[in-house]
Amino acid sequence: MSTGKIFLLFCFTIILLLLPPLAARKEEKKGNINLLALVPWPDDRPHADWDAGPDLLAGARVAIKEINNSTDILPDYRLNLIESGHEACGLPGGNLGVVNLVKYAINPPSNSRRGPVAAVLGLFCSTSTKIIAPFAGRKGIDLLQLSGSNSPDFLKDKGLYPHLWRFLESATVHADTVI
Repeated sequence: MSTGKIFLLFCFTIILLLLPPLAARKEEKKGNINLLALVPWPDDRPHADWDAGPDLLAGARVAIKEINNSTDILPDYRLNLIESGHEACGLPGGNLGVVNLVKYAINPPSNSRRGPVAAVLGLFCSTSTKIIAPFAGRKGIDLLQLSGSNSPDFLKDKGLYPHLWRFLESATVHADTVI
């Protein structure tokens, strides 16, 4: 399945998850649903091989454009994509992710007219996810995640991470087939 199709499916899932809270905001003329994309950027470190950020952002832009141009999907709302990133895999990767999460989602710029962030997308590696996932559900942020690499058992614990949504199983599940 192509990145664009996966991201479109992901955006539809977000819409289904957010519809009940959004129905309460019906009195607004055209509400904004802001999605913060924290995706891994390519870098030259030898262990940083999860650099699909540019591809994910391209897929996200297409999906959001399709949803915003549709008259029957969220007609009273407009999806906005806030593009940001974190370093590719590795322990330092989560640090930039936390900085960008705070910058755009928890303490948005005072000149921002976008409003609050409804979801955070991305976060491929478990090293980044385990640092950022505890922020999920704080100040109304649900950490929704499209990831093919977060397979550690601790991330599956809905008691610890009730707002962390994983949509794809780890690529390691299919590694034997590839070999």
